[in-house]
Amino acid sequence: MYNIQSDCCCMISPAMFERFVVPELEAQCAHLDDVTYHLDGPGAIKHWKRIMAVPNMGGIQWTPGAAQPDAAGWLPMLKEMQQAGAILHLRAAPDHVEAILRELSPRGLLIAADGVASEEEADDLLRKAAQWSSDRGRPQRGTARGR
Repeated sequence: MYNIQSDCCCMISPAMFERFVVPELEAQCAHLDDVTYHLDGPGAIKHWKRIMAVPNMGGIQWTPGAAQPDAAGWLPMLKEMQQAGAILHLRAAPDHVEAILRELSPRGLLIAADGVASEEEADDLLRKAAQWSSDRGRPQRGTARGR
């Protein structure tokens, strides 16, 4: 498993991305069993659909970038990514985890909660997250590439 990236993609057009970055992504994905792409910042968003079309690309690690809201501020886009089959690796403040789990399928979703102050707080958040996920009912088979 590896998390691949091309942070310069925020500065290039889709045509340049296709020409200069996609062949490298395809080569990397051909040699790995599980691959996610580190999508870094609003300037990189324009490429996510092409990234997910790369064979063996499993998902997206979304990093909003400096001075941007955490994952909870990007829920429409993240929901679209999940519906397209992407597993998601997100970072969010503990008080945003509920909103994320109310909108996104827990299947194929990893949330790193930034700022948990103690083991007890982490355990409490895990219990709540399990409840928020189960409140939505059972995820549909096939979402997030069956993961």
